[in-house]
Amino acid sequence: LRFGSPNVCLSGSSASPESENTDSSSLCSQNAEEGTAIQYARSFQEFTLHPVLILRGGYRLFSACYPFLSTQKILWMPQELDNFQTYPVEILPAQLYMGSFKQACDQQILKDLKIKAQVNVSEQPA
Repeated sequence: LRFGSPNVCLSGSSASPESENTDSSSLCSQNAEEGTAIQYARSFQEFTLHPVLILRGGYRLFSACYPFLSTQKILWMPQELDNFQTYPVEILPAQLYMGSFKQACDQQILKDLKIKAQVNVSEQPA
């Protein structure tokens, strides 16, 4: 578990991203349908101060939407986590993102997210 950010469990309860609900019902502390991901999330919550969130649709849907974030790697070294490339926050699925100046200049991120236009609202010049 990473103690600096929310932890995520995958759940296979949803068939498509269109049926996703972004309200707090995705938290495992809510009355969610009991399943393996929910059980693990409840267990994880006992060991962290950060919320444990459930991604509906499971790994299959996640990896279909974000293949560039999927990995077979199980263990990460601390140096690898420090150098881990973060991506912008997705505001509207596959349409609107909010990120840093560094992310906006990263050609790999722009390619992965299929970003065609940017609006710079930072104090740094473009």
